[in-house]
Amino acid sequence: MMGTWVQIWDRREPPHVLAAIRVLLAIVVLVDLLQLARFDLVVPLYADVSEGGLAQIMGRDQLPWAYRLLGDGPRMATLCWAVTAISAAMFGVGLWTRIAGFAFVLASANLAQIMPPTDRAIDALVRNIVLILSCSGCHRAWAIDAWLRTRKWWDGCDVPSWPRLLIVAQMLILYGSAGFKKVGLSWTPIGDLSAIYLTLSDPSFGLVEGSMLDRFYWATQLTTVATWTWEWLTPIAAFAWWCRATRARPGRVRAFLNRTDFWRRWVIIGVLFHVGTILTMRLGMFPFGTLALYPAFFHPNEWRRWFGSKP
Repeated sequence: MMGTWVQIWDRREPPHVLAAIRVLLAIVVLVDLLQLARFDLVVPLYADVSEGGLAQIMGRDQLPWAYRLLGDGPRMATLCWAVTAISAAMFGVGLWTRIAGFAFVLASANLAQIMPPTDRAIDALVRNIVLILSCSGCHRAWAIDAWLRTRKWWDGCDVPSWPRLLIVAQMLILYGSAGFKKVGLSWTPIGDLSAIYLTLSDPSFGLVEGSMLDRFYWATQLTTVATWTWEWLTPIAAFAWWCRATRARPGRVRAFLNRTDFWRRWVIIGVLFHVGTILTMRLGMFPFGTLALYPAFFHPNEWRRWFGSKP
């Protein structure tokens, strides 16, 4: 068992999936940051109250690291936002990729320290993934770094697969923990299955008119059951992922999960779940950020085979 586990995490593969995640994640983060600038929220959110902002920074016992290093000038909020945005852009295009990735993680964490209520769960997840990618070979494809080094958009080298596998593990933990927390009566079959209906009824989140919600209440109940069931199936999906990687080994359960392609079906339902939230709810960059990680669910060679092309 241990030998197989080490073999799986020690494999090498083309870097294109990691590169795709790098680009997609950077786009999502940049759009989110530019939205702040578009609505003129940078200073209100990240400046001290003495400068017209909402963050009570200077009265704290411990200041955010940027304020400790650079002082409390009136342009500090804009500077912190700009460093975050520029490092995200550099990371996305693959310019000094590792340095840019580490800089983004620190800059994003600094914004979270300045104004903790603005730091969402998706922001913490993004920082985790960018940190993983910064330690990976994602800069070896579709990156300026690769072009400057070889004059090609892929330098031809394979990279360790553990960063992609670690991203998959992170996503499985995300979905599994989310499902295990859904134990209220509005979620479980012993209750009224009104969780999705209540969420869509909240004007802060819902995009569906109230009259349509009442008319299709049964559909929201079915969606609640589907969401709850899909998340609670995450442990089985994790086992199916393992069985996929060890398909040569014997076992009826392994053979059944591989024959029914349980893993791919579970992933497709996840895509539909997030697309549905984009169309019906206001959840910020959460569904876009998580979808940006979905390429990690399959090996680069599988993507190549499905699209019928070489990277």
